[in-house]
Amino acid sequence: MRDASAFDFEENIRLTKEAVDFFHPLGIPVEAELGHVGNETVYEEALAGYHYTDPDQAAEFVERTGCDSLAVAIGNQHGVYTSEPQLNFEVVKRVRDAVSVPLVLHGASGSSDADIKTAISLGIAKINIHTELCQAAMVAVKENQDQPFLHLEREVRKAVKERALEKIELFGSDGKAE
Repeated sequence: MRDASAFDFEENIRLTKEAVDFFHPLGIPVEAELGHVGNETVYEEALAGYHYTDPDQAAEFVERTGCDSLAVAIGNQHGVYTSEPQLNFEVVKRVRDAVSVPLVLHGASGSSDADIKTAISLGIAKINIHTELCQAAMVAVKENQDQPFLHLEREVRKAVKERALEKIELFGSDGKAE
């Protein structure tokens, strides 16, 4: 993952292309981000100045960088949401029509199952849910804080695994590993 989305368009292209040129000869794919998926802030305030992925820029970006997948900004953000995410599925459709690489949704923790299914149906191929997995771990820590470490560790692993399996099923990815 080469996230240079906080930079202007040309600098994002330059930095991403630099990563592609370095990693592709090693057989390593490069995921990039266009538009800006923010970090934990008051979600409503973040939406006021949100930088959605521009489909025309996405086409140029993918062509000029040679990235292998593209994380899109559709109203999502990294971290914990302060209210329910308002994902713009029209942006997904338009970007999907503009590029040939798989699309990625960062900051999907907190999105409804219905929104996740819609995003997948419109072309999202990879979904990041780090915050949600961390939250499952934190619940397990709270519930087992007085237990010996090895018990606590086992319960944390179990909680994260259960949440991951739920999401794998929701994403329609169960049974697809080679």
